[in-house]
Amino acid sequence: NVERTAADTMLEMRGYSYSEDKKQLEAGLRNLAEVKRSLVEAKAHSDKYPLLVKLREDSVKAQAKTAEYEKLVGETAARMETLAGIRKTLDVAAAEIVKNGGEYLVSQQKQIREEIARNVGADALQARVGKINEASDLIQALTAIRIGNYRGQLFRDPHAIEEAVKQFASVDQLVDALRSKSREEGNLRQLAAIKDAAQKYRQALTDYLDNYKALQELAVKRLEAG
Repeated sequence: NVERTAADTMLEMRGYSYSEDKKQLEAGLRNLAEVKRSLVEAKAHSDKYPLLVKLREDSVKAQAKTAEYEKLVGETAARMETLAGIRKTLDVAAAEIVKNGGEYLVSQQKQIREEIARNVGADALQARVGKINEASDLIQALTAIRIGNYRGQLFRDPHAIEEAVKQFASVDQLVDALRSKSREEGNLRQLAAIKDAAQKYRQALTDYLDNYKALQELAVKRLEAG
């Protein structure tokens, strides 16, 4: 039954859009291939019997709609693959942020202990405390961004990710402020790595939003084509 197979195809694709389970994509493609085969047979039958005008017209229309649906399925699968790549980029950037942010903070805490032991002046200690506080603020800001990303993906809420992207302005300010106050070569490398990873994370979030919105549009088009 062509109608049932077509319905099964759309159901599998709808499930794939939510679960991203490639098994559902494969099942949908198998059903789609069966629909195409049935339509070819129907068209051939109408060609053999010219009086079956309605069958011929319906077959031609259905083949056109099926071709459009198949195109949309291909675009959907490509977008899904892109999303998977974006998530890997986010994971790598997040790991760099956590590593270097933690190391910078530990370094500042170590240095203030050494300064206390050397009985440095109050001004130097106050400056070090300021750097520790700013480093903590930076880590908290980056953590909030990552939580916004996770929440946005988990609940399919692009607004949460859009809000996370806006927080990068404060991240840039904090990194620049710390760089202007840091002298140790290792600390400067850590801050440079944080800034680079943060930029990659921000771009990846922007790319994620673009692809998510494109997938939503494709879902509408598939429904219309089906």
